[in-house]
Amino acid sequence: MVDSMEVHHMGATTQDLLQVLRLLEALEALEQKRKAKIELLTQHSQNRTLRQVFRYTYDWEITYGMRVRFFDPKAQEQLSTKIRPLFGAMAQDQRTAFAALIDLLSALADRRLSGNMARQVWDQLVHGLSPMEHKWFSRILNRDLKIHVDRSTIDLVWPDLIRPFGVQLAKSIGDIAVFAPTKREPWLGWPVWVEPKLDGMRVAIEYRHDLQTCTGFSREGHMLTQIQSMLDPLVPYLAQHYGQSCWIDTEALAQTGGFNQTMSLIKREDLTPEERSSLRFWCFDLVLDPKLDERTLDVRRKDLKRLFGKKASPPFGFCLTRRKRAHTQEELQTIYWDTLDQGHEGVMLKFGTSPYRARRSSAWLKWKPTNTVEGEILGTEPGRDGSKHQNRLGAFVVRRQDTKETIRVGGGLTDTQRTDFWTKRNNLIGKILEFKEETRAGALTTTNFPRFIRMRPDRSQL
Repeated sequence: MVDSMEVHHMGATTQDLLQVLRLLEALEALEQKRKAKIELLTQHSQNRTLRQVFRYTYDWEITYGMRVRFFDPKAQEQLSTKIRPLFGAMAQDQRTAFAALIDLLSALADRRLSGNMARQVWDQLVHGLSPMEHKWFSRILNRDLKIHVDRSTIDLVWPDLIRPFGVQLAKSIGDIAVFAPTKREPWLGWPVWVEPKLDGMRVAIEYRHDLQTCTGFSREGHMLTQIQSMLDPLVPYLAQHYGQSCWIDTEALAQTGGFNQTMSLIKREDLTPEERSSLRFWCFDLVLDPKLDERTLDVRRKDLKRLFGKKASPPFGFCLTRRKRAHTQEELQTIYWDTLDQGHEGVMLKFGTSPYRARRSSAWLKWKPTNTVEGEILGTEPGRDGSKHQNRLGAFVVRRQDTKETIRVGGGLTDTQRTDFWTKRNNLIGKILEFKEETRAGALTTTNFPRFIRMRPDRSQL
């Protein structure tokens, strides 16, 4: 909660706040220039008020239960003629304004304030603020400063500011020699559950029974405020049919358009009814604590089936993933090829006796015909002089996620992509891309010629 944090807002003077707001304006003006933003934030990392702003905005353990419209100068002017300030002469004392904002966030976080009353207090709070103050206060409350700063950047500047967020991740089938139990991995062995590997976006949904809220997070812990209206119907449903706090692990996937369309829908708030109805949340796990749930997958799946199975009536758009059980290598091969024939990119193998742990685990194995790897862009190289790709991108310099090896990714790019990426090359440093390499007989071939697949805007850290 907010009021359990180290709070120093009463010490934030008018000068302190003005300096922080100007820093935010400068960060916004830098757009996608990550390196310059890191340097600017590092220079001011000891600024207590700036630190607070980032924590109140991006700490995934805090939720406010409301959103407000982003700053509208005309709306503010109309508001100022109608509403008398609740907190006194805030325009003359910005220390009081910032203190009032923190008090409001604290009350929202523990739900001492909610609904219409919360909105009335907000309206009264912003009365008398300058356009710049109104703009940034709104963005703090909406959990998005809109300055293109992700968790990896925040962790670099303030390593201990926000507690790490984690969900369970899959290993590759190539990481496991045989399906046989070991002391460290007693769940390995036949039979194994097989699910289609969906090419969407991971969405972990936290249901708080005590606060009666549902909040969506990306796998890195970014709060997905844009889909809040789609999650709200889950609250009364889970309150009635489950009755305790939990996390529901899902893959959001548009019915058409695949990954790119899914990302487009997840990022937008102005979806049409048709677009909203095209998004599905495929539920594949339910845990009581994402850090560690010792209950086996088979036990957790029973809860999922009760809530999202054929006999349940969950809110529209929430579905249970389909799966089959393979008892032998031959059965697994048959399911695998049938799944590929259905248009899926691969399968996920899951062991019924495995627990859930917030790390990469052999409890889940991914199997795809082409091994894909993610990597962080460290730099770019131009095409050779006199070559077809002169004056545009020749290759990305990438640090692999799995081996941390630095390699060049130059294949698989279209001419249009090479031109576009070269134009904005300075803004791509630190971004995540996905590339592929061939798999033969279960073993990886050389990575001398990895081929670009796509950028991963849903990833911010490896």
